[in-house]
Amino acid sequence: MQAGQVILTPISHYVVGIVGGVLYGVTEGAVLNWIGRMIGHVSAYALGYFIGQRIIRYFFDDEDFHFYRRFVTGSKETLHWRLIIIFSILFLPLFPDDELSYLVGLAAFPFRYYFPILALGHVGGSLGLAYIGAGIDTKDTLFWVMFILVLFLACVFVYAVKQINRNDAE
Repeated sequence: MQAGQVILTPISHYVVGIVGGVLYGVTEGAVLNWIGRMIGHVSAYALGYFIGQRIIRYFFDDEDFHFYRRFVTGSKETLHWRLIIIFSILFLPLFPDDELSYLVGLAAFPFRYYFPILALGHVGGSLGLAYIGAGIDTKDTLFWVMFILVLFLACVFVYAVKQINRNDAE
């Protein structure tokens, strides 16, 4: 179900992830959520990469397509910051990230960079949603570890966006 909701983006991954925690508990729910999200996001990337580019090139000229691709992939100087932003979008619970894999695949963002970030980024979301579904306990150490990690990554995300904006302005 989790893989299907990524491909059919109107279905909320929040609901599916929380239900996974309710049905299977934190550990098994998080693992199943993560596996489903990985299958769905790799499929979405492939659809964007192999089919989406053909569709976009039909409707837009090459100049517009290459502008979009440069915008997403950026320069070599800002690649590490863009990777941090993509990771943060996948990890932080604030962003709807299902469309991201379509957009990254459409821009032909290198899969060798995207896959490890995808795999690590979904650990936080899968664990967090399963934890919510299993019942949040503020006395549990896991709650505070997740809370501090999300807060830290939110700060890193803001810093990375500022760095890209500063580098792009130069």
